[in-house]
Amino acid sequence: MAQLQLKSLLGKANAIIERGTNFFGKVLVDKEEMMGLIEEIVACIPADIKEAEMIIAGKEKTIQDAHNRAERIIQEAVNEQARLVSDNEVIRKVQEAVTKQKQQVDEYCENVQLNAARNAEEIKITAVRDAARIKEGAENYAEQIFNDLASNISQILNKIVLCQNLLAQQRSQSPNNHSQEDNNKQNNVNESQHLHDE
Repeated sequence: MAQLQLKSLLGKANAIIERGTNFFGKVLVDKEEMMGLIEEIVACIPADIKEAEMIIAGKEKTIQDAHNRAERIIQEAVNEQARLVSDNEVIRKVQEAVTKQKQQVDEYCENVQLNAARNAEEIKITAVRDAARIKEGAENYAEQIFNDLASNISQILNKIVLCQNLLAQQRSQSPNNHSQEDNNKQNNVNESQHLHDE
């Protein structure tokens, strides 16, 4: 169930990217929406761990069921023994059968317990590892989006400065404003150089 929910959340993340705005070869997405989705993914992860813990707890019920089965077998053997109480040889055979069945049941219970504990531990380890990998992947993805956004904004600022410089050059061709436009042009060049250095 947790895996289905996680796949659904990852599908939502893909949908957010699909409907994002293309901007100079990059995609802009809503930061709050993406961060909220990442929080949902992180909240979904412990469900896998809880599922593993439920499996571990379930081994106790399996063991109890095995013990109940053993008790029923023993009781059935005792009842059969009582029915044949007049025959000592039959009684001896029943007792041997009860002892043998009890040993088999004890071995069965022990094997069930060992297998349940081993399987539950393996599931828990796998769930923890998968949860850590998913969380790391989501964080890396969000970081990459924000880095790309910052890079796009920086490129836009540089293009704005370039446009300002071109406008200043056009104005500098006017004879009346030649001196003033030269000053503005130099200021814009200095500002462009400062932004580029940053």
